[in-house]
This record gives sequence, structure tokens and C-alpha cells, in this order.
Amino acid sequence: MQYSTLAATASTDMQAQVHPLAIAPAIAPAYGALAHLASDNLYFGGHGGCLYTCPYIHTPCCAPHSAAIFLSACGNNFSVRFPGSDIARVERAAALSCAPRSLSAIGVKMIIVHVSPLHPAYRALQGIARPGLLSLDRERFAALDVQLDLAFRGALSPFEASHLYDRILDLAYGALPRPKPADMRAQQWIATLRLDPHLSLRKLANESGLSYQHMSRIFGEALGLPLRQFQLWKKLDRVRRVYGDHDNLTDVAHAAGFSDLAHMTRVFQRNYGAPPSYFFRNPNVRIFGARPDTRDSSVTHHKPSAAPALDRAFRLGSGTTVAC
Repeated sequence: MQYSTLAATASTDMQAQVHPLAIAPAIAPAYGALAHLASDNLYFGGHGGCLYTCPYIHTPCCAPHSAAIFLSACGNNFSVRFPGSDIARVERAAALSCAPRSLSAIGVKMIIVHVSPLHPAYRALQGIARPGLLSLDRERFAALDVQLDLAFRGALSPFEASHLYDRILDLAYGALPRPKPADMRAQQWIATLRLDPHLSLRKLANESGLSYQHMSRIFGEALGLPLRQFQLWKKLDRVRRVYGDHDNLTDVAHAAGFSDLAHMTRVFQRNYGAPPSYFFRNPNVRIFGARPDTRDSSVTHHKPSAAPALDRAFRLGSGTTVAC
């Protein structure tokens, strides 16, 4: 099937409030169907977060450990659905973590801000009411339109992308629920796990003089993420720190703390809708600032996508229709 037909079918289905899963997985890949128009860009930021851009994403069911801000950089709407709720067609939105959701943005200049559990804004995002999506006013981010478009084109340096990441979260924070003050013990545990992600959870509980169940409850209430899920997220964060040091993904999986490549692949698939090879071994995904503890000294520079070609390819305000 030609992609123009797929895009038109997807657009019609979503306008008719049909769940994206109505499109057969065989003809609707999770990523990369518009690679001939624009590459995906992955900008790593601080606190284990990242900014991801793509012209196409169709993930039927993901439950990421990171919370997220979704932004369209071209005025087109995208579709999000949580179990038990209707499809939401929005231009800008925030989503809490660990809640299964489908995301479909076909022919959209899509910007996804992944917010890690270590980021100060994470707890506010976890306060979003179920099912887990909060629509955000477009005007709140209007001052960032130029930077968002540059990010989509792969035209930002890692430093510029990190600044954009922070600005997006600063602007979004005013629309988010105010979290309750965190338990001081939980704050100390987070700091300890940040330094030693492989620390035994039961050892941490024993050192705190609490049972594992008691510690897990306090931790989960403070962060909005169960302790074991936090540990699993730390392994995902470790992947991006070590993948450049190894020639194959099996070694990456072991270095990140996964039992094997199959385990890492399952976790990636559940979190992001694609295996790690798509993001780290794919010429269609351009990676910027892969090493989180350095800036320009270790960046990967790429030629930005051509602006005229992209502007012809994406119709402003045309929903999810791709102009062919």
C-alpha cells in the first residue's frame, strides 16, 4: 500500500473517532513511515530526559515510565487515547507516565518531551487526572514556535535543545496540578538511587529502618511511580549512557543491567513502541548529545532537513493529512 493511501485512511479513521488500532499493524509501522520526508531527531537532555521529533508516529499501546509533553510544531492535531476513554485530538498536551496509551501523529511535525522521574516537573505531571491527558493551550507555547520548528528540522545544538527542553517544561508547569510536598525520606532515596541505580531495594529499605513494603509505599506516593518501576526506568536511562561504548546491543543490554537483549527489547517496546535498534542503530534517527554529562564536546552534528521540502510536505492546520 502506498503511504499516501495509508495517511489518508488514518486521517479519515481518526476524524471518524475510530481507534488507531483499526489500522492493521502490518500497514502501520510505529515509526519511520515518512523517513523520505524527514528524519527523526533524538536530543538528550538533563535529568535523564530527552526531546524526540518525528514526522510520523503510530504507537497503539505504550506505557512509558517517563511523563510527556506532546507538541505539534505545525498546527496539525494528533490523536491520543487512554483505555476507557474517547480519542482526544489535540495540538498540545501533557500526559502522565505508566498509563497505557495510543499515540497517532501522521504527517505532523511532532515534538515529544520525555520527562524523567528525576526531573522536578515529573511529580506535577503525575498529578494529571485519569485517564492521564491534559490538553494545553497553544498560546502558552507560542513564543517557542521558531525553536520547535528548528528542533524538528534537526537544526538545534544539544545546548540549544536542552534550553528548549527547559523552557517547554517551565511554560507547561503553570498549567499542571500543584504536587504536595514530597516526603523527605523519599527525596533522600531518590538521591541515593541516582548515585547507585543498582543498589538493592531491600538493602535500601534495611538501611532506612523500614520494611520494603513501607518504603515502597512512601516512595510511590512521593514520586507517583512505584519503586521497582523507578529502578526499571534507571536501566533505560543507562542504555543511552552506554550504547556508544559497545558494538552490539547485547553488550549494551548487559551494561545497562538487563538480563539479556530480549529483556531490554521488551521494555523498550512497552515504553516507546519500538525496539532499541530503531533508535540506536538506525540511520533515520539522528542523535544529538548522546552523552548526558557533556555538551558540545561529544555532540553529533547533522545537516538540518531542508526547510522548503518540509514545508511543502506538511500542510499547516490540515489535521493528519499528508500532502503528496
